[in-house]
Amino acid sequence: MFIIFVIPAIIFFLIMIAGLILLRKSFKWKKVDGTYKYRASENISKKNGAQVKHWEIGIQKMKGIVGYFSIKYKIPEFYQKLRSGDRKTFHFSLLLFGAIGFVLFTFLAIGTGLLEGGNSNGWYIIGAVFVFIILVIFLHSRSVKQSKKTGP
Repeated sequence: MFIIFVIPAIIFFLIMIAGLILLRKSFKWKKVDGTYKYRASENISKKNGAQVKHWEIGIQKMKGIVGYFSIKYKIPEFYQKLRSGDRKTFHFSLLLFGAIGFVLFTFLAIGTGLLEGGNSNGWYIIGAVFVFIILVIFLHSRSVKQSKKTGP
């Protein structure tokens, strides 16, 4: 049973690598050498009924080259560009599809490996994968419904 999930995990890993290779021209490279101050995303907490924003600020020493890319889509816009044949969107969807499949099948392989080894805790890992899948489908469908209500 373990091998049934390892093979798709490897296939999805290769799909993810193909997406990264196809997106290589979208990467922006930056040389870093020194100590850098960074700001993490804001955390919102409630204090006495009011929302309070928190920013994490830290210092990190880095040396080398950093590569990154940025793609921002709303779900209807993403589907519209994917249907129209936009290459960058297709390459990003390959990367996303491969990464999600790789992570899910890797955890399923770990869970079934534990079960085959006699450890019943593998069911918790398999259950967590299914809860994640259900949650993603629910959030995605909710987002699509809300975007249809507000319009493009």
